Amino acid sequence: TASSASAFNENNIKGVLKAGMRPNFLGFAQGLHTKSLADNLRLWQNDRDVNALIRKPSLSDPDFISQQRSRIEGSAVLAAKYNPLQIIAADETSYTSYSADFDFDWHPANIARFRKHLSDRFGTVANLNAAIGTSYDSFDAVEPITGEDAKSSKRFGLFNEWRAFNDIVWTEHFKFLRDIYREKYPSARLSVSGTQVSAVFNGIDWARLMEAFDAICDYGGRFQLLKRASFHPAYKSTPWGGYGRSGKAVDHQVWTNLLQNGAGMSLFWWYSIKNPDLSLSNSGKDYQRVFNEVRSGPGRQIMAAVPHYDPVAILWSPTSQRAAWLKGAFQEFVSTEAAVMNSLSAAGYRPFFVDERAAAKGALAQKAVKAVVLPMSLALGLGEKTAGMKILDALKTISDNGGVVIATHGPEFDEFLSPADFTAKAVFIKVPAGGASAISAELGTAGVKPAVFVTPENHSDAHRFI
Repeated sequence: TASSASAFNENNIKGVLKAGMRPNFLGFAQGLHTKSLADNLRLWQNDRDVNALIRKPSLSDPDFISQQRSRIEGSAVLAAKYNPLQIIAADETSYTSYSADFDFDWHPANIARFRKHLSDRFGTVANLNAAIGTSYDSFDAVEPITGEDAKSSKRFGLFNEWRAFNDIVWTEHFKFLRDIYREKYPSARLSVSGTQVSAVFNGIDWARLMEAFDAICDYGGRFQLLKRASFHPAYKSTPWGGYGRSGKAVDHQVWTNLLQNGAGMSLFWWYSIKNPDLSLSNSGKDYQRVFNEVRSGPGRQIMAAVPHYDPVAILWSPTSQRAAWLKGAFQEFVSTEAAVMNSLSAAGYRPFFVDERAAAKGALAQKAVKAVVLPMSLALGLGEKTAGMKILDALKTISDNGGVVIATHGPEFDEFLSPADFTAKAVFIKVPAGGASAISAELGTAGVKPAVFVTPENHSDAHRFI
């Protein structure tokens, strides 16, 4: 049993320990929420002042970074002393605000860092120009582009590089926070609370972020838990429960989470689990009952087990998500992802996600994938230019080895969001006439069959197998 404690208040930590619980350090980080997004948005809409596009605080501002290091180091000493289960950076964090669209971060230090990133990534400005269709004389001449300008000018490639870079900035800041703690407390598990769905501007790319985290106090949405488990199989999920749930809703929440790398539950708002006389409410009694079940028997076995996934991979492509946004089809991208997942689940499959960068490096073959599903994957890497991703080759290898590649939409762009003709290059990719709902029917062509589940509905003696 654990309870949240201040990452800076030793008396608070001792109080948690005296109550018989281990501490979770909570809310130690600053800068994981913007201070003035509403003002920035108003200034930008009214005056188109580029200063409105500077994030406050900027995660590339050296003064802010230095201040954070000196502020947090003392907490890292406490962590080494009191051994918290998780180091929870902050709650409901986002580069913008939740999933808001806004073109952060035009801070001069961030732009300088972007130019250095491009130099490291492409080597020469000629390679950059060839990849994204620009004509810069030097990396120092590169200027970021807003989403609005990218749509009107069709400079999709520059926008894609800029937004991908800012996703990296967001991830690297969490790594910076984690590493401060690990200097004093090597076993520190960085966590964050109230996770957000991926969007084009909010920095949330779980494939990248799971390089920084080992535990998460999860929210759901956009199949986040499966994405995190796919990208970091060893991470531990400790989501927030409570909120007045009772009855079967509590059983469903707790047991479902255990099947997604669950390692327990964090309860929010103790008022919802107590009556006015401080006795347990119905909600509190139900959580108490289910927690007791989890602590013994099957619950412990599930937490110690290794999840099984079918050899069916869903390609996670933030590049395609940006392409969909640029085409005014972001919500279609989200709904297509959901339709694919729901179709596969209804057919009895348990797929997993593979990030496009990992796919280009051989992850599909390493994981013995037999079927790859592309949910509105508008961009596929050809690997023909510097810094490219050979995703198409990786997909073709699956097909050549008897597997199947199924897409909801035909690809339109390469990995740099330059228009590309896939007519002859991707003939092995099947696009079912029925869209996402028809995908599961195609998997049989690769010999991929779902697991068989024995239930009271399909076997009169099912109880004998439980």
